[in-house]
Amino acid sequence: MAKTNIWDKLNFDKESPNLLKELNNQAQLLADKTEGILYGEVNPVDAYDESTVELGIVYNFYVYAPYLGNIRKLLFTVVEVGTKIILVDRINNSRKLEVNSADDLITKIETIISTGEAATLLSNFYSSSIEFKTK
Repeated sequence: MAKTNIWDKLNFDKESPNLLKELNNQAQLLADKTEGILYGEVNPVDAYDESTVELGIVYNFYVYAPYLGNIRKLLFTVVEVGTKIILVDRINNSRKLEVNSADDLITKIETIISTGEAATLLSNFYSSSIEFKTK
């Protein structure tokens, strides 16, 4: 039997936009903004939607506070199943927001982190971390 490379017809583009790249970028921007006081971390996990029999990926976005004993809090989850993307607000009652584009994702994340309990949590993480860092 001749060897056939089943991957030859696929185009693997390192520069194509993807959710993990965008979320990792946001995690780095959090660390930059807080000068390392807080860190973001994205943990991708495979997912399976039994109702539609589709495979997907769940991206959990955590905020770490290293000066508070590396305590972390899950801020939001992005669920990508097929062509559907859902943003789940893990702080404000786990509300689910449908995402239409990369720009829409960023806009909706900004809404989550700037209002309600998420804004309070981030502010408290930051101020408490500053307090412990200076001790």
